[in-house]
Amino acid sequence: MTTESLLAQVPVQDILTWRHYLHAHPELSFQEYKTTDYIISILETFPNLELQRPTETGVVAILKGGKPGKTIALRADIDAFQFKKKQTLILSRKMMVSCMLLVMIHIHQCF
Repeated sequence: MTTESLLAQVPVQDILTWRHYLHAHPELSFQEYKTTDYIISILETFPNLELQRPTETGVVAILKGGKPGKTIALRADIDAFQFKKKQTLILSRKMMVSCMLLVMIHIHQCF
């Protein structure tokens, strides 16, 4: 099989949809219940995967080949980062008084 034929099988639009969903619904560490459910719902559509849920917020997918050989393991974090963002609030147009607020933001960070 050629590289081009393999790439033609990649569900690019689906991958973008999954990414957009995950970034729109961040969950903090050990609170990724909906994220885990979402990932499992996607992985269940793939053939030849054995799914395990060792914790409430984790999933393991095992793809077993038909021949003996080496094993490859991939790992991904699914929790969001929490950080404080400074935000300016204009209290009065005439006075142009601003107040710095600390807002807790949750985001998924891709590297």
